[in-house]
Amino acid sequence: MVEHFVHTEGVVGSNPIPTTRLLLHWLFNSGQSVAMDDPLLHRKMAARMANRAREDGADWFEAFYQWAGGDEEKVPWADLMPHPLLSDWLEGKQFGAVAVVGCGLGDDAEALAERANSVWAFDVSETVVEWAKRRYPESLVEYGVGDLFHLSEERKGIYGTVVEIFTLQALPPERRTEAFAALASLLLPQGELVVITRWREPETELGPVPWPLLMSEFDEIDKLGLERIEQTSAEEGQAIRLVWRKI
Repeated sequence: MVEHFVHTEGVVGSNPIPTTRLLLHWLFNSGQSVAMDDPLLHRKMAARMANRAREDGADWFEAFYQWAGGDEEKVPWADLMPHPLLSDWLEGKQFGAVAVVGCGLGDDAEALAERANSVWAFDVSETVVEWAKRRYPESLVEYGVGDLFHLSEERKGIYGTVVEIFTLQALPPERRTEAFAALASLLLPQGELVVITRWREPETELGPVPWPLLMSEFDEIDKLGLERIEQTSAEEGQAIRLVWRKI
């Protein structure tokens, strides 16, 4: 786990500055601050920032949450409630140690905390981690800044449940194999990985973020010593839930 946000360096002229600052500079100097009460424009803003930062992985999240400035209505994926596919899966279950990847504003982590001995919920964005803490000041969740691609050894192999919701689809496809391995590395033997994501057919062209996953990408997770034990169905472009157990 990286306990601080690691900026990827960009270059404007001859002066290197963090990518987050590059994105914010672009945002506030490109006429994009008008009519910001329009939800469609919020989605377009997130997509444009993600695509501009594609080479820098998840760096765009920090810039986006800084831009949102604590206004939940500007975050198009903030439903302010647990994802329905997670709520359905939680029914009748109890958990030991849980890790929530890309926790965002914290709603999924809080739902898990009601049924778990402990929950570590992390996000690459320091801004959104602090935002989640403000939303849930009495929370039992351990919120922290962390980078899935730079997990500390002490975090690996200690979680009975790992939950990822809509984080993989926000990562460039070329980084997902590395992300799959990182998710699996968090699990205890017999631990379960829960992935909720949109999917697409191979012939469907990738548009702006989110980038739905191919079914063949799920096969890569099968090869990491994990057994797929559940997979829901939905129309292309809609969310499905998959569950793997570490063998």
